[in-house]
Amino acid sequence: MVEMVTIVSIIGIIAAIAIPSMSSMSTNSKTVLATNRQELLNTALNQMAMAGRYISNSPQLGSASDEQLIVMTLQIRDENLVGSPFVVTNYAPKSSSDPTTYRLRYTGQRFELLAPQQAGIGLKVDFDGSDMGPPRVFPSNFRPFGS
Repeated sequence: MVEMVTIVSIIGIIAAIAIPSMSSMSTNSKTVLATNRQELLNTALNQMAMAGRYISNSPQLGSASDEQLIVMTLQIRDENLVGSPFVVTNYAPKSSSDPTTYRLRYTGQRFELLAPQQAGIGLKVDFDGSDMGPPRVFPSNFRPFGS
């Protein structure tokens, strides 16, 4: 009986140490994944610029319509731009202003990461794969951003 109580006590101590560090690891990994998504979009913007099309404008901070249009512009195949599309066509992020989530906001030239507790609207960074779907189909009258 004493051995059983000792083992249960040791397991309790280990759990008390491990649970808070697991929570911290989860937050850190989400930050890394969100930063990777930000770098993916900024790299795509750089590749598009090197191919000859620059996207630069005054951002619309009260809406995520710029962000959505820029992602679509990075996804469309353009015969005049070597290397396009610059982002996979099945990436379909949703807009969000929820301050409990990670979001990507366009600043006029680059995407910046809004961490939880920061105000602002942008593209929500999902960690469950729900921002991926079937390949995007562009309407015939779609005009890429900046063209």
